[in-house]
Amino acid sequence: IYELTAEISPGEVTLGEAHTFDYYIRSTFAASNDGFDRIEIATPFTATVSEVEIDGVAVDFTVDETPQGHLGIQLTQDRVSQSGQLLRIRLNGLVTVYGTTFFAKVFDSQKDELGQDVVAGDATPAAESNRLSVQGRLRSELILDLSVSNPAFSPNGDGINDQLQISYILLRALREVDTDLSLRDLSGRVVRRLQSGGTVNGPQELRWDGRDDSGRAVAPGLYLLRLSIETDTGTEERTRVVGVAY
Repeated sequence: IYELTAEISPGEVTLGEAHTFDYYIRSTFAASNDGFDRIEIATPFTATVSEVEIDGVAVDFTVDETPQGHLGIQLTQDRVSQSGQLLRIRLNGLVTVYGTTFFAKVFDSQKDELGQDVVAGDATPAAESNRLSVQGRLRSELILDLSVSNPAFSPNGDGINDQLQISYILLRALREVDTDLSLRDLSGRVVRRLQSGGTVNGPQELRWDGRDDSGRAVAPGLYLLRLSIETDTGTEERTRVVGVAY
């Protein structure tokens, strides 16, 4: 392949929200080149692919995750083999850091080769970014969407609603920040500490099995789920009330 020009659109989003992106690759081939049928894109977190087109025509594809954690797209019936063809991949994913760059390589799956890197540029008039990086409109908060699977759960071992699933998104933490996620009784006493130490940006998922730090089942009642993030600029906290019933 002589040249691979790529760009992502939109080039600016709100950090911490899921977005749909179009990833364009336009190729210029040498006369003897067979083209490519596989693309691997470095996405910051798990992403999905909803559409793949060559010159506006939908093509069949499969998606996998590479050993490096990249998003692999395999064209199953078609390949990009002519100069000037435009490949469009529609991605759905999350960006939490300003300037996140979606690097990519293309491969011919029929050959044992290292692949070729794409280069940022003007791949199509349909996109205006001319780059592979996504800029973000900064939010003021560090913690986004502290949520639980149910406001109350029953950890009685019957296999139904036995665990509380907890999730949140940490924004703008390019290096580890001090994180404390704990369950407390209504007096503020720590019953179970689920997360303590350094955490970096991105989606976080944890579970509580209804037991305290000693491994004993907690008494039924209401508990405070408290998340505290400490940074150089101060401390940010979020609290949710959860119930335990037997």
